[in-house]
Amino acid sequence: MHFNKIKLLSFILVAVSILTSCNDDTNNTKVILSANADFVSLTLSNDTFPNLSKTIFRVDSLNGFYSITNVDSMDYRTSLTKVKVKFKFVSSSKTTLSYIDNKIFYDTTLVGNEVLNLTFNGMSLVNYSSDGQKNKVYSFNFLIHKVNPNLYQWSQSKNKINTINCTNQKAVYFKNTIYYLFNDGVNSYLQTSSTDSPNDKFSEKTTISGLPSTVSFKDLTVFNDKLYLTQNSDELFVSSDGITWNKSTYGKDNFSFKSLLYNFKNQLWAVIFSNDNKYHLANSNDGITWITRGVVPDDYPVSDFSALSYKSRNGSDKAIVIGGLDKNGIQLNTNWNTDDGYKLLNFGSNNGMLDSLDLGASIINYDNKLYLIGAVKNSKIRDNHFYYFSINEGLTWQKPNKNTNQISELEIRDIVNSIDQDTTIIATYGVRKHQSIIVNKNNRIFIIGGKGKDSFYDDVWTGKLNKLYVNKVW
Repeated sequence: MHFNKIKLLSFILVAVSILTSCNDDTNNTKVILSANADFVSLTLSNDTFPNLSKTIFRVDSLNGFYSITNVDSMDYRTSLTKVKVKFKFVSSSKTTLSYIDNKIFYDTTLVGNEVLNLTFNGMSLVNYSSDGQKNKVYSFNFLIHKVNPNLYQWSQSKNKINTINCTNQKAVYFKNTIYYLFNDGVNSYLQTSSTDSPNDKFSEKTTISGLPSTVSFKDLTVFNDKLYLTQNSDELFVSSDGITWNKSTYGKDNFSFKSLLYNFKNQLWAVIFSNDNKYHLANSNDGITWITRGVVPDDYPVSDFSALSYKSRNGSDKAIVIGGLDKNGIQLNTNWNTDDGYKLLNFGSNNGMLDSLDLGASIINYDNKLYLIGAVKNSKIRDNHFYYFSINEGLTWQKPNKNTNQISELEIRDIVNSIDQDTTIIATYGVRKHQSIIVNKNNRIFIIGGKGKDSFYDDVWTGKLNKLYVNKVW
């Protein structure tokens, strides 16, 4: 028994010795600290500027210097004087922020989630790796919108396109060029502009052939690299250059054209008067072969409407027809919409916002909004130059903010083209309708001509939304 006790004691001593040996090995294991001081992320936040926390930063490197820069510019008027700051690095033993304030140099060690003023001169950030042997120095480049991205900038770029007293006119965007067609009651003319000039230079006028002497150009439509035009008759005119026009060879035994609507879903659409004595929609893939569709509703316009086909914000095809005259010549305040060309839905009864709309308004799609421009009944105030805009594809309409989108509430003093290039005159946007509105490939809006109370306009006004402006000198 005594012998067994000695054996048991020996066994316990050996076991303890082994365990102690294992613990010594563990305690002697070296922890390898990282030598990587690279930047991972920066998060800024301030309750006054909620979008600040969504800002994403990256590191730009040039000639061995590193700069922390935001990917997209921060909102207009964002302040960085009092922001909560959180940095993240691959590893860090210490991070210091240096800056100059009132000619005094400061070097502050950060502990995380500080509220800092990031507007001081000469700010730099130094991060030391976990092993304390490496460090990287970063400067800051905070990009903030200097101008209001929601501001529209308007100016008169040309006070007079020509010296002819127009009776009818219209401009369209064709082959990346403005085509301005007009008529003096005897002859029709064409002038073009590339829209690449700060003065919107127009070519010398060219006499048009093949059109009636009193053509109105109301229905002038671009389709399949050609221009189409009808005159409330069985004639459909077509041109590939805007100068020489020919009558289309479409089969016209069964109907006559009342008006052209738009180029929608790669088809040319029109309102026609069929041999059943009813108005129908019709469409064509080539401008020659036409398919008669259903009878239009009684309160659907057959002429003098404002129409547009466009891509919605989700990329789907849409078309809208507003106002106009019905088959009995009665003025409408309807708002017809379609996404296939055949099924028509009238939004006009949803509110009375279009009750004061006159004939001759223009409609464009810009910044994922629909804009109705001009043509307000009995308008005496300039803030009606922009009539309404819609953010829901024409379902409802509202007035734009005067502080961000106003063509000319006050008279604008500007230098314009004249015989004396040094003459400064007052350029005032006049109340008008039947103006042409064009949006070119660079997101610039052109308002061309129009009809005032007693005369025609043949000036050009241009505008742009700051956030859609491309880097181009105008």
